[in-house]
Amino acid sequence: EAGRKIVERNVQLTCKCHGVSGSCTLRVCWRTLPDFRLIGSELRTKYASATQVRLNRRLGLLKPRKTSMKLFNTTDLIYIHNSPSFCEKNLRLGSLGTQGRECNLTINEPGSCSVLCCDRGYETIISTVEEDCECQFHWCCEVRCKRCFKRVEKHFCK
Repeated sequence: EAGRKIVERNVQLTCKCHGVSGSCTLRVCWRTLPDFRLIGSELRTKYASATQVRLNRRLGLLKPRKTSMKLFNTTDLIYIHNSPSFCEKNLRLGSLGTQGRECNLTINEPGSCSVLCCDRGYETIISTVEEDCECQFHWCCEVRCKRCFKRVEKHFCK
């Protein structure tokens, strides 16, 4: 629901005029969705400042878990239980963890070793693979290639 509310709040009205020589004899307007990066960014900000709550059964109300936590309103994200760590294997929750997963060396992107390996580091395996190269088309209807060896580096979470 939080995402829908962000979309609803950021919907824009776009209009276009139609007419002879740029006159606006007919104006057509429609609502357009906001850029999904904006929605994701706003959700990420709300996620980072979400408040943990508990149910006060006597009053039937949700209250901040700790009195030092900020009060929340209808536009804030709240949660009852902490999220499990998806870094570690937990078959009960269906998480295989990230140990042994292949990662890439780009910085702070999904799939990067710095994000995926959960501060455990990674190991690099260097291998040589044989592949087609210097391919040429020969008349008629044949492609001939040489076989080349290529050095490949792959990185895996520890």
